[in-house]
Amino acid sequence: MGSVVLGMGMTFDEKGVAETDGPSEEPNTIELAEKFLQSNPAVASVIKPYIGGEELNRKPDCAHERFVIDFGSLGEDECRSRWPDLMKIVEDKVKPARLRSNRENYRKYWWQFAERCNSLYEAISGLDFVLAVALTSKTLAFARITSKIVYANSLLVFPWASGGALALLQSRVHEIWARSFGSTMKDDQRYI
Repeated sequence: MGSVVLGMGMTFDEKGVAETDGPSEEPNTIELAEKFLQSNPAVASVIKPYIGGEELNRKPDCAHERFVIDFGSLGEDECRSRWPDLMKIVEDKVKPARLRSNRENYRKYWWQFAERCNSLYEAISGLDFVLAVALTSKTLAFARITSKIVYANSLLVFPWASGGALALLQSRVHEIWARSFGSTMKDDQRYI
């Protein structure tokens, strides 16, 4: 499964709001991400493409529509010194909600993803592509997508990219198995 960001203020998408007075859990605009990326290409190491189950199911090319601020496991001081503008955004939009969380790690590491699936990113580090499926969907449609992206927790990612693996996962036999042993959410199939 992908990462739990837990703070829409870390994301940039078409529904984003330009700037707010005070705390906001709204995403930032794509234009703001592009501004950061154009003014300082090194910021691409922390503003990364981001994809979830909705994009995977809605877009035939499975292209991402969003970006996310991903500081990885870097410390707060290092992030502040290298990317002060990005830290300001996260501090204004994410930190207030994180400080109210019951989980100590969410409060202590408010500038990082709430849950980062490090084992997934280690498993796919040498791959160019992976197979992914939306965790909850009317369709059980697997897709071959790039491994150079941040996956939302609404995706299940497999560290395989071969045509044979895709054929097996997309087969009718596997679909029957998944529908028989999986669960549902409303009328949608849930893969796990």
